[in-house]
Amino acid sequence: MACVACGECEWATNQLSKLDSQLTKQGLKICKNIKKLTKKEVYYYLYQGTGERLETELKRVCPSCGDKWHQDKALHEIFNFICNRCHLLSNIAW
Repeated sequence: MACVACGECEWATNQLSKLDSQLTKQGLKICKNIKKLTKKEVYYYLYQGTGERLETELKRVCPSCGDKWHQDKALHEIFNFICNRCHLLSNIAW
């Protein structure tokens, strides 16, 4: 069964893609704990589901610090956006 643009889908997408969502806040805390325990860099993925135009997508900045984060070559062929300061990853919208 295909999902119709429903309130639950919008809520879930916001949880996965917004920096200030409860899911992201909890995920970032978990990442910090993993980094503390492993002494390794840990990145949090912010989902980007839809976009209007590729040109607009490529101009996106890190939602946390506002720095440029688009990469010329996607990491693992999916992560087009990486912020090493904020430890965030994202993709070009589908």
